[in-house]
Amino acid sequence: MKPFCLYHVTLIGLMLTLSGCSALRSAPPPKPNLPAHWLSHSQPSAAFRATDDFWASLGDPALPEILKQALRQNDDLKLSALRMKLAQLQANLTGLTRWPSTAVSFNAGVSRPMTDINGVSPWMSRSAGMNVSLSYPLDIWGADLAQRDAANLDAQASESDWLSARLAVCASVAIARWQLGYLNRLLANTRADLEDARNTLQRAQIRYRSGATAHADVTFAQRSVADLQVALSVNQQRLFETRRTFSILMGDLPQRQQPELDSLLDTPLPTPDAGLPADLLARRADVHAAELRLRSSLANSDATALSFYPSLTLTAGYGTASPTLKHYLANPIGSLAATLALPFIQFNTARITRQSAHVIYETEAVNFRKTLMQALKETEDALSARQRLIEQAQYLREALALAQEAERLTLTRWQQGSTDIQPWIDAQRARRQASINLLQNVLDSKINAVQLYAALGGRYTQRDPHKEV
Repeated sequence: MKPFCLYHVTLIGLMLTLSGCSALRSAPPPKPNLPAHWLSHSQPSAAFRATDDFWASLGDPALPEILKQALRQNDDLKLSALRMKLAQLQANLTGLTRWPSTAVSFNAGVSRPMTDINGVSPWMSRSAGMNVSLSYPLDIWGADLAQRDAANLDAQASESDWLSARLAVCASVAIARWQLGYLNRLLANTRADLEDARNTLQRAQIRYRSGATAHADVTFAQRSVADLQVALSVNQQRLFETRRTFSILMGDLPQRQQPELDSLLDTPLPTPDAGLPADLLARRADVHAAELRLRSSLANSDATALSFYPSLTLTAGYGTASPTLKHYLANPIGSLAATLALPFIQFNTARITRQSAHVIYETEAVNFRKTLMQALKETEDALSARQRLIEQAQYLREALALAQEAERLTLTRWQQGSTDIQPWIDAQRARRQASINLLQNVLDSKINAVQLYAALGGRYTQRDPHKEV
């Protein structure tokens, strides 16, 4: 190609590249339709509103430091960080397409015919050379730009995945810690109840030997002791398994026991500022990641379609050739070329490839909608459960007080000989269950606070949407 023609081709190609050809790119996906408000409205309490330091406001002073340790040592979070780093490196690698690619090669060789020519041994010939080439594909249609956009969006999505993993680890550690406190308290209560049941059995045996009651009372009391022994064994196994789970969440060996709560205190919990459903697009890291991957798949689809447009590559080369290594840089040769490729003639390949890319985009669109709908559901469920748990706590306190009074009355009736021991044992069982239900409500309320915090994207306030957990 003549230098003048090559100059014009290069100039035209650069002008097309700089123009961006944005008209060939697809429009961004439309924003989803979201409800105007939540079904369950959260009314902030004037006494205890939401604070920025959520984890320190849960009535567990040691929890923030425990979470810091878990964030340093948790293996799932380490894997998420490595995936984020890999995606960032991949984006950096894809970004290199904006620069020319270079290649350098050196060669040296010796050749000699294997047969003599007219009885004379042929001369051995030597050669040496060097080649340097510079190649730059002009991004006329924006295919490379679309690929870079897709890689950058994937890297941002991986970062959102990491933020989501941080929040999930914090929530799991807090819940496991409170479950340990609940089980320790439950075990202590069960041991105390077992001691009471044994005392009840002893009293039944004394009254039976004195003739004040039938042997059935002894049998009923023995069964109550056996039931509590079973409950004690079951709760011990639950505590054992929860301890192992907590150790793994903390990034430690399952055999190593972490500091635990002896009980579960019923402390005030922060009230969230739920905002509007549309806020979840900015607050939820997993929703943001799904949206970024949707945009990335659209950019990949554009890149795939544009890759079948004609492409122009400019190549410049410099080489040397010499019969000896001594004159390695002798006889320089320069070259300049432009290559026009027409990949669109591969009709079937182009059609199937574009269709495959579009299916991937549609898959990500469905996944984004599914993730968003799940986020809306989790928030609605957590908001509703919060109200129900507050109501249930009041009823459970009343039920426990009534169960304690019923236990006292049935004991009096049995001591007076008005009934056998079964009503008293039943009243004891009802009182124990009422105590367990109230303790379970305390645990459920704390878990709900964390679940609602996670459902709102790790924030109880309407401030910086990218604030880390």
